[in-house]
Amino acid sequence: SLKAQRLITTVTSSLDNAAVQDLDSTPLDLFNPGTGFIVIPIAVTIVTTYGASIEASNNHLYIGYDSSQTVVYWDNVSRFMGGIGTSNAYVLSGGVPTAKGVNPASIINHPFVMWSNAAFDGGWSCDVYVTYCYTKVL
Repeated sequence: SLKAQRLITTVTSSLDNAAVQDLDSTPLDLFNPGTGFIVIPIAVTIVTTYGASIEASNNHLYIGYDSSQTVVYWDNVSRFMGGIGTSNAYVLSGGVPTAKGVNPASIINHPFVMWSNAAFDGGWSCDVYVTYCYTKVL
């Protein structure tokens, strides 16, 4: 039977500039499905707000299940906000995974997270909208 908790829903998170610059060491937990469930992501929308300095780091933003990875993930943006001096928006719907898939292990009980490969250095913040459903594992 269908339960309301498993309908398509959207959760939001806001990151100030300090949190953005810290995504490499403190990944953002977008949604944790709990024991016995898996997250089924549909889309992630990131709305950035430009503040002061232009992003010059050329670092990548990743979204997936294991923040220690830069090879297997649900989606990524190369050179995120690189050279952009205005507010911007990104809509991600899951890239084509490599032969290794989206996680090097099971996605059961794994939170859906956002991280970077190194520290960002620009003066921007962002709001993240994650549209997903989740389901109990058989």
